[in-house]
Amino acid sequence: MFFFVGVVLLLVVSTSFGIGAIRYEFSYVGTVDDPTDARWRFDYEDLTAEDRRVVQRAMEGERFVFESDGQLPGPGRGDIAFRYQGEWHLFERRMYFEPESAFGIASIASGLAGFACIGESVRRKRRA
Repeated sequence: MFFFVGVVLLLVVSTSFGIGAIRYEFSYVGTVDDPTDARWRFDYEDLTAEDRRVVQRAMEGERFVFESDGQLPGPGRGDIAFRYQGEWHLFERRMYFEPESAFGIASIASGLAGFACIGESVRRKRRA
C-alpha cells in the first residue's frame, strides 16, 4: 500500500505541482553588433504596445518573471534581439523551476513524501 501511494505522489502529484512552479524570466543583456546568437530577431516597431513597455522597462534594468511563456515579449522561446534606434538589443528569455512558489513547495514536499512512502514500504518488506 505504501509503495503504491509513494509512486502516485512521485509520478503524478509532484509532477503536477512542478508544472505550476515553472516560471519564465525576461531580462536585458545589452547591445550587440551581430544578433546571430539570438534565436529570434525583430524590429522594435513590430511589437505590441504592452511588449514595448516590457522591453523598455527591461532595458532600464528591470527583470521580469512571468507564469506563462505567452506573456513573454515576442514569439517562441529562447534569446531574442530587437532592432531599436539603429542598434540590436539582446534579451535573455529562460524557463526555470521556482522552488519558493506555493507550487514549488508542494512539489518538493509531495516528492519527499513519495520517497518516504516507498522507503517505508521497503522497510516493512524487509521485516516480513
